[in-house]
Order: sequence, then structure tokens, then C-alpha cells
Amino acid sequence: MIYKGPYTEVYDEEGYIFPRGKYIAVCGRTFCFLKMGPYKDDFIGISPAILQEPTPWLCALGDSAPHTKNQKRNSQGELR
Repeated sequence: MIYKGPYTEVYDEEGYIFPRGKYIAVCGRTFCFLKMGPYKDDFIGISPAILQEPTPWLCALGDSAPHTKNQKRNSQGELR
């Protein structure tokens, strides 16, 4: 998910921190809520480019998923 702004960052009840303009990996439930819920105009949802087996990680800490943490995206939002 990418938070569009206008604030520098926002956070949710589960501990996710969304800095403005930064890609943050979230669990499926949070992805659906932000993409289709009341905040849908404030976020850009980016689906994974390559589907792969899920890797366990603690969703509530607000950390990026281990496999996307250090990856960069191009201007189309695709992982490089």
C-alpha cells in the first residue's frame, strides 16, 4: 500500500505506519480494507507482481514483509 497524503505519515490500530509516498507491505486483510474501505481514496493498492508462497511474518508490527523490505519499485510500481 502507498499512502497518498496529505499528512507526513499515518498509522492504524494494528501498528502499521504508513509514511506518505512509501510502499508498505501489509497482510491480505489490511490490503482489502484499505483498498475497498472508507480510506480507499487515501491509499494506492499494489498487488504483488509475482505470486509466491506466503512467508510467515508478524502482521501487526507494521514492518515491511521480509521479501520486499529492501526492494525498489520502478515508476510503474513494479519490483526491480
